Amino acid sequence: MRRRVSSGGPWEGRYGYSRAVTAGDACWVAGTTDAGPDGRSTHPGDPAAQARAIFGIIEAALAEVGFSLADVVRTRMYVTDAGHVGEVGTVHGEVFAEVRPAATAVVVAGLIDPSLLVEIEVDAVPDQKLDGVVTQISNSANVTGSGTTDQKTEFEIRITITNPPQTLRPGMTASAEVITKTEDSTLSVPIQSVAVRTVDQLGMKGEKRKDAAARYKPDKDGFVEMVFCVEGGKAIARQVKTGIQSEDLIQIVDGVKEGDEIITGSYRAISKDLENGAGVTISKTPLKELDKDKAMRAG
Repeated sequence: MRRRVSSGGPWEGRYGYSRAVTAGDACWVAGTTDAGPDGRSTHPGDPAAQARAIFGIIEAALAEVGFSLADVVRTRMYVTDAGHVGEVGTVHGEVFAEVRPAATAVVVAGLIDPSLLVEIEVDAVPDQKLDGVVTQISNSANVTGSGTTDQKTEFEIRITITNPPQTLRPGMTASAEVITKTEDSTLSVPIQSVAVRTVDQLGMKGEKRKDAAARYKPDKDGFVEMVFCVEGGKAIARQVKTGIQSEDLIQIVDGVKEGDEIITGSYRAISKDLENGAGVTISKTPLKELDKDKAMRAG
């Protein structure tokens, strides 16, 4: 269904156009100035003030049909003086600091009235959830920050959108969440609860290495994947087998069961500081009120 919005501008009725038109899931806002009823600027000589007034008019037009400035995907700014681009661009940045739409600035010879220094039009499409499939994964990695603590390795992928809507246009941006596998009704723990240690690091105080080696079976690299459980007031390391993971949780395939009390904390506490067999005290104070490194006291 198509909807039209009028802002009462002096030329809309005379020249037969709407301030904004929606069709499907998209909205297009016509070139907008800050012209008053007499066709002249309400902020003469001030391009920044004109731009702010224009975005106010655009925002009102979008709101009338259920859109907002957050839905804007493209803007076009027309200025009559190249020297005004910076001022108008600054206002654009204030309005769209978090939205970051595609934008174009054009210097024109003039607008419909000499007092008008700026005209802006926008296209808006609300956020949509689209389904797609990964159709290509790069064979080579892009590595940044090599050799530093900020090193990051990424593999470029390409996603083909299934049943793309007609409102999609080149240049639009999107964020993607790639799901490789799902498991229903599975046992999981917070990711920070799982660590890897060597058998030597898992021996209890006074315990011989061969006794620890009998309980823990390291992988080919010599590491044991484990979690700490609370047993009899002590932190006891249990070897686990993990599966898939999300941003916050990791699946436990084997090693613990539902109802076991798992210790969680900072990476350093779980992977290095906490000793196998150490006594623990469970605080009754909510974790958010404590420093995470002090929420678990080991002795």
